[in-house]
Amino acid sequence: MTENKDLMEQQAMELHQQLQVVEKQIQDLDKAKEDIQEISKEKDKQILVPIHNGIFIKAKLEDAENFLVNVGSDVSVIKTRKDTEDLLEMQREELSKYKQQLIELFEGLAKKIQNV
Repeated sequence: MTENKDLMEQQAMELHQQLQVVEKQIQDLDKAKEDIQEISKEKDKQILVPIHNGIFIKAKLEDAENFLVNVGSDVSVIKTRKDTEDLLEMQREELSKYKQQLIELFEGLAKKIQNV
């Protein structure tokens, strides 16, 4: 019985860690969407572009309405600001659904642990 409880507690810890990762990903998507909205106000302004950790180059933002979006397999496509925001929102919704599934699994496992 103790081994079973230990296994369930380990699974609960892993679910909790997955939840934290998903929450961080949701926060990152929210930040990206905010950044896109802010950068669209910066057309023709000088910006800093990260090159490497702590290394930046100054650049002039010429087009703040179109974004190069990686769609996988080293393929990128140009998307409008609205399409890019919609993509981020769709990803956020998918992650939110997954987060809810993890919460339900975690709660079910917690109940099982209490009953052991």
